[in-house]
Amino acid sequence: MSPKNKTALIILILMSLSVFITELHHQRTRPAPPNIMELFVGPKKIDCVGVAPQKCLVANNKTWYDPIEGFEYEEGYTYLLKVKKGLRKEPIPADVSKYTYTLKKIISKIEFATGIQCVQ
Repeated sequence: MSPKNKTALIILILMSLSVFITELHHQRTRPAPPNIMELFVGPKKIDCVGVAPQKCLVANNKTWYDPIEGFEYEEGYTYLLKVKKGLRKEPIPADVSKYTYTLKKIISKIEFATGIQCVQ
């Protein structure tokens, strides 16, 4: 192979590698789609009032009134969840959120008192 061909091949390989690394970086730093969200869920439910008194999760340091389909909460653990937010179909009752939430993944589940991680 001639020196010119070797140089061209090296440049082509480096450019391809650069494109690959750039795309990999974008995949890791690209924000989640607007309907996918992460929720940090606290270790204890709190008293809250919606239509009637109930127990609510604390998610992202706010009272969370809505159910998360597919998520089985266990008190005493903190969770990091990936959740899909959707629109509820019409007609929507007055006492229900217009959004639905569906568990996509439990990113982590950590026992609050001990800090032992159960799921990753």
